[in-house]
Amino acid sequence: MIKNKNFYEILQVQYDADAEVIDAAYRRLCKKYHPDLCKESQASEMIIHLNLAHETLSDPIKREAYDIRYLSTKLLKKTDSRIEESKEILSSYIIHLKKEEFEKAYLLLSAKDKRNIPENKFIEWQSEVSKVYSIGNHDIKFFRKEISKKIEMYEFDVTIREKLIRDNTIQNYSFSKKVIYEKGLWKILLDYQEVDSFISRFYIKSIHEQYNNEVKKEILSYKHFLNAVKMESERFMRYNRIYSIAMISLNESAVKEELKKYLHSVIKITSKNLRMLDSVGLFKNNVIVVLLPETKFFGAKKVCDKLSKLFKESGEINRHNCQYKFSICECKDENYHDTIKRCYLLLK
Repeated sequence: MIKNKNFYEILQVQYDADAEVIDAAYRRLCKKYHPDLCKESQASEMIIHLNLAHETLSDPIKREAYDIRYLSTKLLKKTDSRIEESKEILSSYIIHLKKEEFEKAYLLLSAKDKRNIPENKFIEWQSEVSKVYSIGNHDIKFFRKEISKKIEMYEFDVTIREKLIRDNTIQNYSFSKKVIYEKGLWKILLDYQEVDSFISRFYIKSIHEQYNNEVKKEILSYKHFLNAVKMESERFMRYNRIYSIAMISLNESAVKEELKKYLHSVIKITSKNLRMLDSVGLFKNNVIVVLLPETKFFGAKKVCDKLSKLFKESGEINRHNCQYKFSICECKDENYHDTIKRCYLLLK
């Protein structure tokens, strides 16, 4: 349609055409679309647009003003197109994660990310995440762009509806994500140096979710366990109630899936044989930590001896020949961080 064309397209000339070329094109097209010679229904309308285009482009001042509007509109249309292209790639990446097509999602990562994150690590990371959350609908909104000679990058605000697998709780998770243009293709830029810390975090979180479904005593994250120890330390300072911390270390050389089975059995036995006021948490992937309020060293040792006996009687633990060690520290001051550190060093 004529209305959707700019003046250069109407006169069928290039943007940098000089005045002589514009005049020649105008005369040729006026002759072609003259109502006496052209029988097309839009001939009269075309002459009106030709006259307006020629009047503007043949006048240097009018042409300069028009070019400013023309170029800004053209650049805006190009930018809008690039935003949509990069947004589509980001949406594809999220859909691949939703379908647990982690190999396909990895292919969409930037070269920098692939140098920092091996494919097997990326798949392990996303596999651990998928055990805790499932992805639902997503919404992507453009935030900003960065365009220079070295980079073309678009940043988006993303909101994902995700479900906590443990109890089917639905929540919105918002974050920003960058998409860059790289060797003729749009790529997702994670910009992470490594993902081992993410793998460890979600590995522990998946254990929390799994075991908290099966045992009555909640298995605390290390952060929440520290809060419990802090409260107990404050009670010690106020009432002089000595407490102890015990750790149980499992064979770290075990294959991850086997280690999960060991943890499953050990946590189950431990949580069922503690008091209501005791707390259980995960210190590391293979270390369980126990807070024993109002319990001195020998009282804590009795607890550990009892657990050790129950571990030996467990068919699941013996079947896999699970190796484990105990350590105990009695807390007699307010420096509970040092006590926990000392307890961990005793396992070495």
